[in-house]
Amino acid sequence: MKIIMAACRSVYLSRIKHDERVKAFEWLFRDDDDYNRRHALTMQMCCAALRVRPFVVRTRLMYELSKRWVVFDEPVAGSLRIPAYLADELWFRHGALAVDLLRLIWSTPGITTNALQVKAPAEAMKDLAGILARCVEDGYLIERTGFWYATGRNPEVRSHASEMRMTPGLAKKARETPWSQLWPDDEF
Repeated sequence: MKIIMAACRSVYLSRIKHDERVKAFEWLFRDDDDYNRRHALTMQMCCAALRVRPFVVRTRLMYELSKRWVVFDEPVAGSLRIPAYLADELWFRHGALAVDLLRLIWSTPGITTNALQVKAPAEAMKDLAGILARCVEDGYLIERTGFWYATGRNPEVRSHASEMRMTPGLAKKARETPWSQLWPDDEF
């Protein structure tokens, strides 16, 4: 647990040098075979030992990056995979273009709206604002004054939705829900 927490802190603390931040981010997010063969201890191994789902840790870290406005100017490690569960759910709700946008934002936390418009697939440009708005509304993405983060789940949206329904106590409960309970427990 200490190893994972140290890597997470290296990603979002402001006093960390950029190179160290990128290295920690890669350790936390890369799960391709080539990368794993080169490292004696991987994020997946640590999560397995703790019986923690890696994608839950990753989506929570993305949420923490958004809260702290940590920005990566360039995509980090080209082989970052978004969690399959998240990709499948997003594809079902919003289509392949939404998944493509999520993948771009996932690999570049804090990407600006301008950079997103430049790097987004051409097909997505027709309804870029609409796709992004639907993904924000459902909690897959967070936009912080022009900076985008892929969180998969967003307790802020859940709290707001609860408040809008005027259900007493539900908004508070949504804010207090453990991150892992935002995801079904069917994938380890």
